[in-house]
Amino acid sequence: MRQGLKYSAYGVAGLLSLLAIATTVLITTFNPNDYKPQLIELVQAKKNRTLKLDGDIKLAFWPKLGISLGKASLSERNSRVEFATVNNVQLSLALLPLLKRQLIVDTINIDGVRANLVQYQDGSSNFDDLLIQDESSTYPQFSIEGLKFTNAAITFSDLASGARYSLDHIQLKTGPIAKAQPINLSADLFLSTIPASRVIHTLLSARLLIDPSKKIIVASDLKLEASSQWNGTQLNIGFNAPKFNIENNSIKCALASINLHLEKAGTKYGVLLSTINLQGIDKLFKGNIHGEMFMQSPELTAKTNFSSSFTADLSRLIVDLPTLAGNAHLQQPTLANLELGFNLGAHADIKNELLSTDFNFNTLKTKLEGNLKLTNFKAPNIQMKLNANLVNLNQFLVQSKSTNSATDLSFLKNLHIDGQLNVGSLMYKQYQASDLKFNIKLDANNLEVSRLKLKMDDSQITGNVAISHYATPLYTIDLDIDKLDADKYLGAKPSGASQGFNLETLKALNVDGSVRIGQLKYVEAKATKVLIHLKSSTTKPHV
Repeated sequence: MRQGLKYSAYGVAGLLSLLAIATTVLITTFNPNDYKPQLIELVQAKKNRTLKLDGDIKLAFWPKLGISLGKASLSERNSRVEFATVNNVQLSLALLPLLKRQLIVDTINIDGVRANLVQYQDGSSNFDDLLIQDESSTYPQFSIEGLKFTNAAITFSDLASGARYSLDHIQLKTGPIAKAQPINLSADLFLSTIPASRVIHTLLSARLLIDPSKKIIVASDLKLEASSQWNGTQLNIGFNAPKFNIENNSIKCALASINLHLEKAGTKYGVLLSTINLQGIDKLFKGNIHGEMFMQSPELTAKTNFSSSFTADLSRLIVDLPTLAGNAHLQQPTLANLELGFNLGAHADIKNELLSTDFNFNTLKTKLEGNLKLTNFKAPNIQMKLNANLVNLNQFLVQSKSTNSATDLSFLKNLHIDGQLNVGSLMYKQYQASDLKFNIKLDANNLEVSRLKLKMDDSQITGNVAISHYATPLYTIDLDIDKLDADKYLGAKPSGASQGFNLETLKALNVDGSVRIGQLKYVEAKATKVLIHLKSSTTKPHV
């Protein structure tokens, strides 16, 4: 027995010696670069692409089989135009599993990839053939411990839309990769348009199951963070999706959310959107959406939340929200806090900078309904028609502590409005009007109210009113009043007192204009065809 063990030991030692000698001879005599022509011919035969291997292929046999490819490039299909290049590819694999037709590969390190991806107008791309598996070939079972890209860059051109994008400084790392198994990955890259007008730093992590042959992607725990700065603007975006499926040109996602924060020139904007039961085919999407938005500036604070069904055409950048409902809170220094509920249908054409909506709002006892059309998002131009049952300005306007200080209306200069308004009842301080109708035109310099018609007590009033110099408003008035009982508004004087009109209340206003009164009553005096010219000054105005 001992002798048998002795001979066995000698045999193993001899076998190891032979393996060592064979490995040494193979390392010193085998040159993988001799197989370059065959590899180039194989790629040309299978894919009709030209493979160039500029560097030497380096091979190591211990402790694992290792390959360093060196610099290489691949052409477009049926062309010598360059499709992609790589500085170096390094990988190593275990020897013994090869006997079982199993490839177990360590992390593959790929450095300096440069690729140009193109999607043509018919929807095909210049890399479709690389995603097709050759059914005539049989491949051993494989697993990869990980994939690592460093210093990669990719350009993508969509010839249908004319859009071009660049992904630069790509650092990508994956966990173990096996056929039909999900993969953990993380990436750090910079996304920009071409020419680069915006550069967005992006961080991505997800667990992916990808089947290129069937064009299926199943993603879970997808998280994306992006940030960008340009022209004094700071943008931060976060995206989360617990799970979504992409199959061919369709997308299904039970839940996803996007969080956006933007800050520019002291104004902050925030948006939180969540989609439920998102479905998409090609670039057409539908589902349900819930959102929260806020804007904060020295002049205005606004918050809102809403929900709606939606459809979106990403190819034309058109979005429809037919059942948008929610509430909003507005606060402005010269206005009281405003809480309102709303229900509306909206159509947005982002490419053409157009927004149209039919709506109704409810706040306090006011019900407001109408339609609105907004164009030119950077300098909004608004056309509208509004109908309201009741507007109580006393509930909205902040009362000034000083009766001699005019309201600052500077916030109006950022709006351009052309529209019609109808109000059943209007209250301001102790005054109340009914059947109010007028046209309104607002720009950066003036607010014009034309075709004004209203009833105040027994008086019928028509005419035009304008406001300019918003910081210290100048009111221009041109009014006709059929009859007026001035005692109701100026207060009756004792018998025998001067019959002059003391218009002390107008001293706080900067007014210029005229008022024509068909019949005027003040205390015991009565007059007809009265003409009043108004011109503010530091002294008390009289008529």
